[in-house]
Amino acid sequence: MTLTSEPATSASLSSLAADQGAAFVDAPVSGGRDGAAEGRLTAFGGATEQALDTARPVLEALTGGQYQHLGGPGPGSGNVVKLLNNVLAAANLVSVVDLEHPGRGGGGIAGPSARTSGTWLR
Repeated sequence: MTLTSEPATSASLSSLAADQGAAFVDAPVSGGRDGAAEGRLTAFGGATEQALDTARPVLEALTGGQYQHLGGPGPGSGNVVKLLNNVLAAANLVSVVDLEHPGRGGGGIAGPSARTSGTWLR
């Protein structure tokens, strides 16, 4: 599963898969539309070693080898890392907006250096 969801969802789906004799891997991805089109997503894999080995050809195709097995007893750890990645990305975005728009209530750095330092972001 490559979607970002709650770790408990992965645990539940893993249990359902096991009931049917199948393995489950939670491997949420990062890289956006461009990364998907170019086969260079990054995946965060939560699974048993055996399940990850089974899913390896799919992960290789999606990521070009840019995936990491996060270990743990099974699925869910990929979701935890992806959620942390999303929190860090959101914090970064808020920080950049604060620099780009000082004086709009964000308490950003005022002055010409702050206004020009972020021009590369546009």
